[in-house]
Amino acid sequence: MSIEAKIKRNKLDVLAGEFYQNADSNFIKHLQQKGFEAIVDIKRQDGIYTVIGKDFTYFYSNSGIEDQISHKDFLEVLKKNAMKIGKANDFEFVKYKEDCSIWVLNGETMNAIWNTVMLLHK
Repeated sequence: MSIEAKIKRNKLDVLAGEFYQNADSNFIKHLQQKGFEAIVDIKRQDGIYTVIGKDFTYFYSNSGIEDQISHKDFLEVLKKNAMKIGKANDFEFVKYKEDCSIWVLNGETMNAIWNTVMLLHK
């Protein structure tokens, strides 16, 4: 099964709605040209984004930090945040570091991102 089919199964595209961008988007193509193994992302109009790549999740945070995190570490961040505030809680960001949070849109989208990253994690 292709990664695109797995993403559809997780409903990331549906849950993220207007913020979802697939491999055909200019943003993903731009990242790929820069050497990032980007697959899909959620991106706000103000530039805040979370991109799921082959081995990393790339992000631009609300505090202006642009970085990447391994899938293993991102799964730990998601788990820690979900255990702290609840998976079904309505939240927009997951805390990564003291001065940095990663955008996940809301609880349902975070869950779809989590499931997608789990599929890619080796």
